Amino acid sequence: MDKSRRHPVFAEYEIKYETHLENFGVVHVLFNPISKEVTLLKSLLIEHVGLDTVNSIKKRIEVLKQANFPFVVHWTHYIQDEKYLHFFRPFINAPSLQEYISQHQEMDSKRILLLWRKIVEYINYLHYSRIFPSVIKPSNIFVLNENQIILTDLLEPLGDSRILLQTAPSNHFLYFSPEYFNNRSEMTKESDVWSIGVILMSMFGVSIPWKTKNIFAMVKLIMNTDEIPIEDPDVSSIVNSLLMKNPKERPNLDDVLSNHTTVINRRNQRRNSLENNEGGLPLLGQSKQNYHSHSSFPQQKGLVSPITKHQIPIISQVKMRRNSVTYRPNQVAVKPILESIQEE
Repeated sequence: MDKSRRHPVFAEYEIKYETHLENFGVVHVLFNPISKEVTLLKSLLIEHVGLDTVNSIKKRIEVLKQANFPFVVHWTHYIQDEKYLHFFRPFINAPSLQEYISQHQEMDSKRILLLWRKIVEYINYLHYSRIFPSVIKPSNIFVLNENQIILTDLLEPLGDSRILLQTAPSNHFLYFSPEYFNNRSEMTKESDVWSIGVILMSMFGVSIPWKTKNIFAMVKLIMNTDEIPIEDPDVSSIVNSLLMKNPKERPNLDDVLSNHTTVINRRNQRRNSLENNEGGLPLLGQSKQNYHSHSSFPQQKGLVSPITKHQIPIISQVKMRRNSVTYRPNQVAVKPILESIQEE
């Protein structure tokens, strides 16, 4: 690209990667050759998302910046011009939730539940800070290890669903609650509870019943799917309680965490009993070899670097290859995890 014709937003950066968000805008991975920092830039077309959505995004960015949660990598700043709202955050050098699950097929049900609990704890912390609803999906969750995760891109669901249904791909709505599609209903913290339930279902490899390319068929299934059959009784109980159509019937996250403790204790008792009598605990009625064969997460190669406990890797150096980006794990910037929030 001719630098003299480049948008001022890119003035100090080299563009390493670009992908389009259907009709919404574009995402860039940028490299600053002076600071060696890698930045993710999202640019949304204002005419397609609307000024109300633009103002909502700017407000949420400021709220998260002020809160400065140690488990959130937030958007650091934004620039608005006549056509786009551009907002920036550090590039995260860690596997997303779906990548992590795909890479750790040896994880048994207890470890998956404990990893999911960490997500619930952090979303609950946001709720106590009156930050909701948010777009909560596996690609916005990054896993450092089984005790540490990062949340990012915690914006409110974009715009009027009647408009987005005409332009967005169906997978954009996979984790959205029924009330998003009912313009008479307000999205609240209970909408996040629904998203957390769908995430748990995916982590256990349960096929999402409304996963289809036909967006209107997807919405119909989200609005009308009743109880979801899940082989594991504990997971079934949790998921179906979170995916109640009426948001007022969904549990609050304090209750979810309390029930989670009960479930883990019960599973420990089962494990001890099975180990004493049969020598091992199967994974959800399957062998360890085929447990993840039905996973709805694609097998993807993650961006993994060595992690020190109580540290969050945010950026790494970039070395450019033709049509690709290679991330080197040296010179990693870190933030401490607060002990008051970290589960030991």
